[in-house]
Amino acid sequence: MLGLDGLEESVYRQILRTSGQRVHELTAALDAEESTVREAIGRLADMALIRRSWQDEDLVLPISPEVAVGALLADQEE
Repeated sequence: MLGLDGLEESVYRQILRTSGQRVHELTAALDAEESTVREAIGRLADMALIRRSWQDEDLVLPISPEVAVGALLADQEE
């Protein structure tokens, strides 16, 4: 999906399904190492697909899929 690797896509889908999760919840739900989940979160944030909560740095929230995918498609067209 739009240049995401398998873990990044899984993290993104999990965050969308739950409307946001903490890192430890993501690692448990995906049965993945915390360090690799954090790397995936970093890449997804760089791609403007997710963001961290302003009140709780450990809480990861989705960006509206319509906005996020639109931005990704615009970047790919450039």
